[in-house]
Amino acid sequence: MRELKAKSDLPWTVVGDFNEAIWQFEHFSLTRRAESQMEAFRGALDDCALTDLGFRGVPFTYDNKRAGRKNVRVRLDRVIANDVWRDIFPDASVEHIVTSCSDHCLLLVRFHAEQLVQNKKRCRQYEIFWGRASELPEIIEQAWAAAGDKSDLEAIQNCLSNVMKSLQGWSSRKFGNILKQLKEVDTELEELLSSGADSAKVRVVQDKLNELLYKEEMLWLQRSRINWLREGDRNTKFFHGKADLFTRDANLNPEEIVALFENKVSVEMNEMLCQEFTDREISDALFQIGPLKAPSTDGFPARFYQRNWGIMKEQVIAAVKIFFATGKMPEVGFPDDHVEDLQHPEADLTKGKQVIDLSGSMPKSTHAITVAPRWEVPDANHAKLNSDGTFVKENGTAGAGMILRDHEGDIIFGAIRVLFNCGDPLEAEMAALDEGLQLALH
Repeated sequence: MRELKAKSDLPWTVVGDFNEAIWQFEHFSLTRRAESQMEAFRGALDDCALTDLGFRGVPFTYDNKRAGRKNVRVRLDRVIANDVWRDIFPDASVEHIVTSCSDHCLLLVRFHAEQLVQNKKRCRQYEIFWGRASELPEIIEQAWAAAGDKSDLEAIQNCLSNVMKSLQGWSSRKFGNILKQLKEVDTELEELLSSGADSAKVRVVQDKLNELLYKEEMLWLQRSRINWLREGDRNTKFFHGKADLFTRDANLNPEEIVALFENKVSVEMNEMLCQEFTDREISDALFQIGPLKAPSTDGFPARFYQRNWGIMKEQVIAAVKIFFATGKMPEVGFPDDHVEDLQHPEADLTKGKQVIDLSGSMPKSTHAITVAPRWEVPDANHAKLNSDGTFVKENGTAGAGMILRDHEGDIIFGAIRVLFNCGDPLEAEMAALDEGLQLALH
């Protein structure tokens, strides 16, 4: 730190585990801490003009978790800053957050004073942590059976709204407010640790906290995906702005160009492509959607339908077939007039493909939609690792991403990181694979 201080007078803050206390009262143990080490630490802080920012919470940040006379608790983690930094953030504060996953507390640094935020209207949605309850399939089956008419997509939409209301009521009784409970249990654990409570009591509260943390993680995982989609929607203006690149030139005669193409689609092939969708095709389309991708306005991700397909398959498939026959979509989502605008005047709604009459003498050909390869599910009781590396030749920067999922598509872990000293794209790909394998094995 002294070397860094000599090189710059910029605003400076240091956060982390310094492996040393400043004063004897920060050390909670039957044995005293060596005064010479603490004095050396205080001297380093004085030389660097760094000041401790204080804290809120338990008075220690490290607990060796041993029982009785062997227990040691000490404030090793802290936030220190110079006066220039403190002038920029005069309201900065530090909070010690107790966690059951480490022998150190987390340090939460707030740069500005907390402000009360008015509650915004919350959108109802299917929470993936509901799956932790064994009775969920039965609850969904009962709600679906009692939800009303399911004759077409509009009726299905109303039915899903009723199912959501039932699930929200059940969730309120079963789980309550996860974030509120998390705060209460965290406070309870902090009080137990501060009072030196029995380790068995502490362990019970820690287990409860771990379960709530897991639910919170799933909650924010789901919301981060939705927020990402919302941000992505804002980029559509860019693509709409580029649409003029592909407008038709009125001075060109398309028949002169079309006449140069050899017919490849026979009448028989065209009839096959225009056949009605089968139940299997509709089901396959559903299971090709990522479990948490494309959340709809009804609040249900694809995961909800995939896990409960046996309950609602018959009615949903019948309603989808009615849509392909009539082209009518419920008002919420895609209105009827919007669906018509998306279709060519001679579009064939039956297969979602546009049939084009190339010339009077030529049979119809079909332009089919290309479907991206789906993520293949691993065998039961197996996990699948996907990794990807990226490399920018112009500046040599590289990165890696990896995700591990089980046979139901649930995420076990996901991670991204910056890669250093990569020479080419292949090296970045191999580094991403190596990093993913190391995480998966540990």
